[in-house]
Amino acid sequence: QCTTSRSLKALSQELAWASHLGLNMVSISPDTADRSTSWASALLPHAIERPGTVICVNLPILRADPLTGETSSTWNWWRKLRACTESHPNVALSLTMTADVPEDYEIDRWFAEPVKVVVIPTSVFLYNKGGFPVLSRKHQAVIQRLLRLGIRLELTGRPRHAKGWTIFVQYLRHLFDTMPPLTSKEEYESPFFDYLQIPLQPLADNLESGTYEVFEQDPVKYVQYEKAVFKALLDRYDGKDGKCTQPSELPIIMVVGAGRGPLVQASLNAASSAGIDVQVFAVEKNPNAVITLKSRLQEPAWVGR
Repeated sequence: QCTTSRSLKALSQELAWASHLGLNMVSISPDTADRSTSWASALLPHAIERPGTVICVNLPILRADPLTGETSSTWNWWRKLRACTESHPNVALSLTMTADVPEDYEIDRWFAEPVKVVVIPTSVFLYNKGGFPVLSRKHQAVIQRLLRLGIRLELTGRPRHAKGWTIFVQYLRHLFDTMPPLTSKEEYESPFFDYLQIPLQPLADNLESGTYEVFEQDPVKYVQYEKAVFKALLDRYDGKDGKCTQPSELPIIMVVGAGRGPLVQASLNAASSAGIDVQVFAVEKNPNAVITLKSRLQEPAWVGR
């Protein structure tokens, strides 16, 4: 208990000193072999009192059991720590790469965490036929995925090459330069990564065009609606003559809350795929969105439907 008290006092002094120096980030490397995370609750007051300093907890991506040598993920250990600090945004994560890389599902869990720094020891590098340091394909894939989140890279260890650190830095810069470019969807979403969005109230408020734009960047909803309408039309009208001569005989689809019209378009696509003529009614309370809907009536796929 006495040792713990002294340790917490020393930690408090170090964090206070870092804040005094104006450091925007400090790193702490806990002992993951100690399954107790009671000390982590001591981080919360500092995170609250010193909002200008992010506390990065450094963890290896895999931890080796000192007795058996078996490796296991440190994610559960981190989850307990996050609970102790109430998921405060100023308590972040610094991941140290290990020689082995976890399974894909383990990697995916880390991408939901506030990773700010990735530490790469020189010991995880391999050397190619030319004697230059390189990373395995698995390490490359993980690091390039993390780079998309805007993380920092940190090199540690001895630079075992005649050119010293320069050759390692050049290789990491090469990894960054050879990353596949962002898709239009990823580029659009990038400013919103890791930010909680204000809950929308579409029944009470008239949404802005930009908000509809965000919705429409996610195609899954509209694809599933189109499939559902297609199956519903076949279920009700398959085997009947879909080419009705009177408008009153046409199947009616009503899109309530049409926004800028993506669900209307999905319904029209479904009707075309089913080979069934339909009448579509778009109901929308937002007068500004109605203007967009009216302008879309001039589109060839919407004319007369």
